Amino acid sequence: VTFTVGHDGTTNGAASLNGTNQYISFANDTAVDYSKNLTLSLWFKRTSANLFGKTLISKGYHNEFELSFTEKLCFYHGTTSTSHYWKYEGPDTSMFQENVWYNLSVVRKGNDKTWLVSFYVNGHLTHETNGESSENYLSSYGSSYTNFDSTVYNIPQTSTHKIFIGAQNNNP
Repeated sequence: VTFTVGHDGTTNGAASLNGTNQYISFANDTAVDYSKNLTLSLWFKRTSANLFGKTLISKGYHNEFELSFTEKLCFYHGTTSTSHYWKYEGPDTSMFQENVWYNLSVVRKGNDKTWLVSFYVNGHLTHETNGESSENYLSSYGSSYTNFDSTVYNIPQTSTHKIFIGAQNNNP
């Protein structure tokens, strides 16, 4: 990890991560319950054209939470079912130009099985969503299918995983 000029011009005010194998990790804080209302706020600047698959912050999308890019900026939280997660889509990746600093805040509010995730870019609300299940939760019983209430699985969980900045955390 190297350091570079931060969003406010401060020398060595930001970590520069290569987006491939560099990251910063923090130990899990057992005093914090990340399964409740949650606000993630950070500054970032992309330095390459390809953001697909890049992760900003993660405790693992099957675990507690993750903020990463597909065609859109997405917030994920794991659920009480270890094989499922809930996905919340935010702004299109194209909104984030190369070599421009962005202040990003993602707020998850709700309780039990009902959550609203709001995406703010540079202080402006860009998207609010109730998200979608990682699966359609259909179960096969012979040749017939039964539709399950997918909100049953929309309960964020807690984990002991470390927080990773700049990489996906798939390990404790």
